[in-house]
Amino acid sequence: MSDQQSSMVSALCGRQVYYRLVSQLMGDEAAADEDEARFGTGESDADLGRNRRGTDRFNYHYLQQVAPKRSDHFPTTEEFRRVRFYDLSQTGFSYITNKLPDYNELIARLGEGAKVVHVLAEVMHITELRTPQETTYKIGCRILRRCRREEMRSGTRA
Repeated sequence: MSDQQSSMVSALCGRQVYYRLVSQLMGDEAAADEDEARFGTGESDADLGRNRRGTDRFNYHYLQQVAPKRSDHFPTTEEFRRVRFYDLSQTGFSYITNKLPDYNELIARLGEGAKVVHVLAEVMHITELRTPQETTYKIGCRILRRCRREEMRSGTRA
């Protein structure tokens, strides 16, 4: 398989995992089952014998957006920043960043366009990833709940 074909397969698997999980987060099990029948389930950590959680965690190395949730207000659009996700499941996700978070809760914006889902998440653990060139951090988060569309309007109270 060529590098281009490999990239295309990787992108397709990423979309499949994303649409399956978004459907599950939105509570649309019928759509999730339909997506699984159409696309398959993708490779998960459980398939590889590495899952220690109650739900499968899928490799998900795509750019998404996160913003800190401070006090009682949801973040504005300007507060979101792009980060590279590491993995994703129905109950949590992790992402890679070069800066330690100074918050305990965050809003993650998953997807693009009409398929965007916002979730409130709690930082559960931080793992330092050190290389000779740089130090980055893997931020592990637990999804607390899905945010309603009206909550995400700028300045809305949490």
